[in-house]
Amino acid sequence: MYKILIIEDEEFLRKLYLDAFNVKGYRAEVAENGEVGLNKLNEFKPDLVILDLKMPVMDGYEFLKIAKNEPSLKKFPVILLTNSPEIREIGKCLSIGAIGYLEKTGSPSDIVKKVETVFKAFISISENSSGQSARSYSFQSSG
Repeated sequence: MYKILIIEDEEFLRKLYLDAFNVKGYRAEVAENGEVGLNKLNEFKPDLVILDLKMPVMDGYEFLKIAKNEPSLKKFPVILLTNSPEIREIGKCLSIGAIGYLEKTGSPSDIVKKVETVFKAFISISENSSGQSARSYSFQSSG
């Protein structure tokens, strides 16, 4: 079961995304801003972080800068979530370490389907030498 941390400032959307992921069998948790999200990363250890860009207290860009410069946090893959993709903002975040972005268009179940595609394309589960399941992140080009 994959674990997803959703960092989104709009309470209504947090609830919708949380319910949509949980219904599909994911273990999802939410945070209302980047600061709360940073605090949850080490404790929850998600397989994927879905990060809103525009938030009060700590926005997505600041969250990503801190997370990707902290050795214990930089291993968590991050997908940006935005209402209106601003190429400059997304480009900055991708250069820091985000693996992609999703637009908030469509229903929460559409977001779940897009995330499932990401898991199928980019995240594989491997066995480590002790026989325990370990998640490894590999990025494969399609061509």
